[in-house]
Amino acid sequence: MSEQPPPYNPYDPNAQTPPPPPPDYGQVPPTPPPPYGQVPPPPPAYGQPAYGQPPAYGQPQYGQPYAGYGYPQPTDNNGKAIASLVLGIVGILLCPLIAAGTAIGLGISAKNDIKRSEGRMGGGGMATAGIVLGAIGVVWGLVLITLIIIGITHASNCVSTTGTGFYSSTCT
Repeated sequence: MSEQPPPYNPYDPNAQTPPPPPPDYGQVPPTPPPPYGQVPPPPPAYGQPAYGQPPAYGQPQYGQPYAGYGYPQPTDNNGKAIASLVLGIVGILLCPLIAAGTAIGLGISAKNDIKRSEGRMGGGGMATAGIVLGAIGVVWGLVLITLIIIGITHASNCVSTTGTGFYSSTCT
């Protein structure tokens, strides 16, 4: 019978060199450096086998679509979603009720269109942002109208007319 060598102990000063690690199957071994004065060949493309080797199992060849699916189609953003976002911003800054209300309507319509497109159309985040900004714009517009009405009623209670046609202020 052949005698087995003792297991490698890294703390033993008399130990031999460690055994080589087992090969990693499916991995491309590192290429040795080229001889002095020669240019090394370029490395293979990411995910591609080294030149002359068959591809690893389950990986498509370069330029080949995945089996049965093809390349994914680019998604275009929904125009209503973009308009909803823009009108939501305008609704907060310039004309709160008109633009913000329109932003909410367009955002809801865009989200329905995107859902029906089954992934062929993008822009769901913009539609959601347009709806949220539109809601903020509507609330902001209602607050502004309330403040304007309060200011007008307060000012009308402070001014009275005299018999000579002049206005006098009774507010302090």
